[in-house]
Amino acid sequence: MSTLISFLGKGKADPRTGYRTANYRFDPGFSRNVPFFGMALTDYLKPDRLILVGTAGSMWDVFFEREGADDDAMLELMAAVEAGGVDERMLELPRQQLGEQLGIPVDCLLIPYARDAAEQAAILRRLAEVVQPGESLSIDVTHGFRHLPMLAMVAARYLARVVGVKVEELYYGALEMTAPDGETPVLRLGGLLAMLDWVDALATYHKDGDYGVFAPLLAADGMEKGRADLLKRAAYFERTGNPVRARETLGSVFPSVEAHSGALGGLFAETLKARINWFAGPGATTGNSCSPTPTANGRTTCAPPLSCTKPSSHAPASSGAAMPTTSSKERKPTPPPAAKAARSPNSNTCATASRTVCARATTRTRAPSTTKTNCAPRSRPCANISFHNQDPP
Repeated sequence: MSTLISFLGKGKADPRTGYRTANYRFDPGFSRNVPFFGMALTDYLKPDRLILVGTAGSMWDVFFEREGADDDAMLELMAAVEAGGVDERMLELPRQQLGEQLGIPVDCLLIPYARDAAEQAAILRRLAEVVQPGESLSIDVTHGFRHLPMLAMVAARYLARVVGVKVEELYYGALEMTAPDGETPVLRLGGLLAMLDWVDALATYHKDGDYGVFAPLLAADGMEKGRADLLKRAAYFERTGNPVRARETLGSVFPSVEAHSGALGGLFAETLKARINWFAGPGATTGNSCSPTPTANGRTTCAPPLSCTKPSSHAPASSGAAMPTTSSKERKPTPPPAAKAARSPNSNTCATASRTVCARATTRTRAPSTTKTNCAPRSRPCANISFHNQDPP
């Protein structure tokens, strides 16, 4: 079901119609000359239901009189509007008459003035009470108090996330932008909601490290869907402990991210690139200087460059023996059994940009002049952490 929500204000530009009459141009072949934009939008969208939203002091009397409401229903309503005391009972008969005229159900929703957080929250609750999960929702923010469009933006996101409606578009009849030929443009503000989707995606990335959330946004912004979905695949590989495949996939999609020229993708391009270019190598964005590399048996091994390993500067205190070197053919005597070779806790540090854990191992090397052993650090295969047991996207 499709529903149009339209706000009603206190227009006094024209004593007979409330708002100034304008020729609203929707498309090259569709325009309507009306004082109340919501009526033109109803004719354009052909919704299944219309919800009129206003305060106890909104111009309900002028609106319903303009739309042909019965005189008996108008007398009490006019006095109530003047006193700011309109209630739902007074709107019942005009609402029914307008619904019969339009051929669709019409609801009138009285809301507070949104003067503080409590009243603002009350408006959201009232709107949530009159919509159903799965509804397609369009919102008209042309009329009403100047602060209500901001509340409508919040309401659109709230209703989508909490109730489960689908917000199709936000409309604004821009009377101030009327052209010399008398046509008033109709602005579509749904791009503002899409910007909030990008902000939400950034928050998700910061929480979970999942850059796959950007894939549908890039596709909606004009990137070829197959290319955008590579971000999902890369995120899957990283999440399941396969940094090599993650790096390869990111390297494949990164040129498309750099070249993308969509309006919203361009707005967030630098931020997105900064978050996915760890694949470029040592020190890229994240400052990591070690790179995971595959082994012959298919496992992943930490292969740090020289700068990743910090040699120990500690010598055994009891023997004074130096640590073994790799450049001399002669081997140093093995220290006495009581003196264990010291090793810096940072001697085998390997940082990767993916979710892998590199464990330290030791290998036994037998000195030629003794049967004792000496431990020298080397890297062992990384123990991959698997977060999800599923196929790649």
